Amino acid sequence: MDIILGFFSPGWVPAIFMHLTGTFGIEYGENNWNLDFLASLWGSFELLFWLGAVLCVLICLCWKCAQRKKWMALIPIAVFLFSFGIGILFFGGWDVFLSRF
Repeated sequence: MDIILGFFSPGWVPAIFMHLTGTFGIEYGENNWNLDFLASLWGSFELLFWLGAVLCVLICLCWKCAQRKKWMALIPIAVFLFSFGIGILFFGGWDVFLSRF
């Protein structure tokens, strides 16, 4: 589960950032504060959902690994970061990922 969340997180993180900041409607030059408010509200729900999913899995896995040996608690975090990096490369690379911000 940690690998799946890490792999698909590069798609979620820019979408959450885009909704929280309202940057998706800048090029149109329209002033729709209602749409911006709803987008920010939706981005808040997305952020809470993503953090809830990722943190619950990471905390549970780190706890299980730490019961065996203390240093093994870092393995789920390393796997998440590694799969996050693989997801970035799969979705087009660092340039495409950073251009979404």
